[in-house]
Amino acid sequence: MDGEYAKRYPVQIVGSSLHEELWVPAEALEEFNNHILGLIEVVQEFRNGMRSSGQDGIATE
Repeated sequence: MDGEYAKRYPVQIVGSSLHEELWVPAEALEEFNNHILGLIEVVQEFRNGMRSSGQDGIATE
């Protein structure tokens, strides 16, 4: 995403200082999504507090 465009939205700390996210109003999501460059890749997944191992969906600790 173009850094100048992303500056429109406040960065919020969620959970701990390691977890930051942009807070984008629902009505701005379509435009926001149009500014995403490249592909989004899921690298880890968490369900019910456990990390999923990936594509097979088997939960690991």
